[in-house]
Amino acid sequence: MALAHCTSLLGLLGHEVIKVETAPDGDPLRRRAPVVQLAAGSASLPFLWTSRAKRWVSVGDDRQRVETIGRLAADADVVLASDPAETAGAKGRRLTLTLSPFGQVGRRAGWRAGSFSLFHAGGPGYVTPRAPQDGTDAVVTPQAPWGHVAEYFAGIHTAVVVLAYAHQAGPPILELSMQQILLPLMRREMAAWRYDGRRPSRRERLWRVAPSGYYRTRDGWCYVNVIEDQQWKALCAILGKEEWAEEPRLATAESRFENLDLLAPVLEGWLAAHTSAEVFERCGRARVPVGPANDPKQILASPQLASRGALPSSWGGTRMPELPPVRGLHQDVPPWSLPAVGADNEAFLPRTATGLRP
Repeated sequence: MALAHCTSLLGLLGHEVIKVETAPDGDPLRRRAPVVQLAAGSASLPFLWTSRAKRWVSVGDDRQRVETIGRLAADADVVLASDPAETAGAKGRRLTLTLSPFGQVGRRAGWRAGSFSLFHAGGPGYVTPRAPQDGTDAVVTPQAPWGHVAEYFAGIHTAVVVLAYAHQAGPPILELSMQQILLPLMRREMAAWRYDGRRPSRRERLWRVAPSGYYRTRDGWCYVNVIEDQQWKALCAILGKEEWAEEPRLATAESRFENLDLLAPVLEGWLAAHTSAEVFERCGRARVPVGPANDPKQILASPQLASRGALPSSWGGTRMPELPPVRGLHQDVPPWSLPAVGADNEAFLPRTATGLRP
């Protein structure tokens, strides 16, 4: 998934990307959940998301795959793979890069890992989710990440590495570890251990300030984060509690956290009586930091995203988010489609007496 996302970004940035698969089923990502059933057939949403702006070549077996990669690499600036065996004898003119869960050096070199394992091996799972915002001692067990957070993050990182090295004198050979790529997400927790000797936990990620957290509105959720004095005074006016601006127990964000039993019922009652849009509009005018926590239905209905063409119809009528780099870079953006296995064989594989080489 990480390399699929990386190469999709590179393709949409204008680079020619060739993906070599093994027939007849092609890349396993074609079958990765969630798979949607549409009138035109079934499709993996992760595959749809990462399949555009690429050329697709299929071969008969793994041996032919390695041979084909080697031949295509002779004319390629960059060769990317998840397994170094795939690039044996195949070197890009400017860069050859291997991306794998734990890299190709170290005790776990070559080990496999999925989204869940990477999320926890890289550290984010240890501090996710945060402790309850009310400061209670309730135990919150670690959770599996939604979607493919680790892979997408690693894919973006790898695309940046490719763009940086592709313009240098080469050809360098690099190997990247997805676990290592995730480490910057833990910079605060790692600093706490290295410099203070503290072993951080999910509970330490709770900022003991208030109001700061998610709250229910009449039609959903919003995030409130009131820290500064002027923000607090403006919120007091919105709540009809101007006297709270002078209340010693609520004078600071820290003291408000200690007196949530006084603050929370009033704030929660006001938010529950208004829609997320009303809360955002009212608080925005007063310069109170509040943002709606949109669910997928609300995101797809966003007039802002619609005005930017960020949710075009894809293959079979499914609406898929547009990749950020696309807008403004090209006049003709490749359409969403489901590429067939070996769709570009004729363009890239030599012919034999019996037709295209398998």
